[in-house]
Amino acid sequence: MAMALHGLSAVERACERATLAQLDVVGQGRMRDGRRCFLVPSSADEAEPGRLHVVEMHHTRHPHCDCSRPVCDHVGAVLMALVAEASERQRVAELVEAALTSEIPSPDFLELDAEKAARDWQNDRRDADRWELIEAGNW
Repeated sequence: MAMALHGLSAVERACERATLAQLDVVGQGRMRDGRRCFLVPSSADEAEPGRLHVVEMHHTRHPHCDCSRPVCDHVGAVLMALVAEASERQRVAELVEAALTSEIPSPDFLELDAEKAARDWQNDRRDADRWELIEAGNW
């Protein structure tokens, strides 16, 4: 393992160790001051294998784990999860951009348009009935 990790930065080594230990983010949320936080389980070879580590994103965008190591496996797992999240956001943005620039609407939009047209027709019919009552003075 040491040979494979030779020549990498500390962050890259942390990501490699997290991958080898099969660490994943199991929970996330926000602290009271708005900072994002993530829960990452301990790896099987650590002293406390069932423990969850809290990795906080500080305002400087640097993750900090509650364990004593500066760049640990838990930080690597969080960084990989953040990269995957950014990649998914980019993919969705590209799909939206493609849908907006294409002249042919996607089938999903066509279904939504058909549903909206049906709802509009029902609403128009109901409104017409109400106007008849109002004009007749029975409302």
